[in-house]
Amino acid sequence: MFEFFIALFGGLFWGGKLSSEKSSAKKADQDHQHRMDTYFSRKNNFERKVLDRELEADLEDLIYDTSNYDKVWDEVSKAFDEMPWKPDDEKFICICPEAVDAVFGKGAYTKKQKEQIAANYRKEALRIMMANRGKLIHSDACIGFYSIGQGAPTVRMGEKWNAESANFVLWINSKLKEHGVNENVYICTSHNEYWAINERTKTYSGKYVWFPEILPSGATIHS
Repeated sequence: MFEFFIALFGGLFWGGKLSSEKSSAKKADQDHQHRMDTYFSRKNNFERKVLDRELEADLEDLIYDTSNYDKVWDEVSKAFDEMPWKPDDEKFICICPEAVDAVFGKGAYTKKQKEQIAANYRKEALRIMMANRGKLIHSDACIGFYSIGQGAPTVRMGEKWNAESANFVLWINSKLKEHGVNENVYICTSHNEYWAINERTKTYSGKYVWFPEILPSGATIHS
């Protein structure tokens, strides 16, 4: 009989313990799902504010058509005037291979290199023109703004790694705020990658995002 009560109460104890653990696990799952739903709801609302794929496509076409160079340059140059950190000898926009030749000299780069340089400048112009309209390009809004440079990633202005990129991101953010989009900018250290180019040169990369990761590990650099 004594063994029977031991078994009975033991069963009740372990049954209650398992039930409690199951209930706790279910509550944790529900809390996690609520956090995820809240996160994606906020992120979707944010993207609805800053994305305009039709506008982005129209501006891409405008920039790509070299006959619009003066119109593009007029808007971009005004933005450069608001960027005091950008040296005067960097305040140009090479949106076609011919412009790369004119600025850097004919023969300085291969055809493939010139096309890539022009593509990078077109993307910079697109970022500027979208920001002037209170929008982000799709990749920046959904993935982030990548940056590379020497030295460890930092949020402090003036560091070699991200001084120009950080200031450019903050300029874009100021334009968003002018249009009522009040989001923080983060630097995501969890996404940094590292390459040792040689024994003396080290290059790092990281990204800036306008919406925190689900589990943000970066530091806010602007609010």
